[in-house]
Amino acid sequence: MVSVLLNALLRKGSHWKWTAECQTAFDQLKHMLCTAPVLTFPDFNVPFIVDVDASAEGIGAVLSQLSHGNERVVH
Repeated sequence: MVSVLLNALLRKGSHWKWTAECQTAFDQLKHMLCTAPVLTFPDFNVPFIVDVDASAEGIGAVLSQLSHGNERVVH
C-alpha cells in the first residue's frame, strides 16, 4: 500500500523523519488522488456501499458504488 510509510509517521511515539521514500510515497498518493477517476456520479439503479469508521477523536463515512467492477466514491 502506498500510504504505509506515511501512516507509520503518524503513530504515537514514532520518530518523525521525512525520507526520500516518504516523499516518493507522498507523490504517488497525490498523483493517484489527482489523476485517477476516483469519483463517480450516483447510479440509483445500483446498490450503494457505505463504509464507516469511528474513534475517540472523530467519525467518518464514504458512500461508494461498484462501477465496471471497481469501487468508486460517489459525489
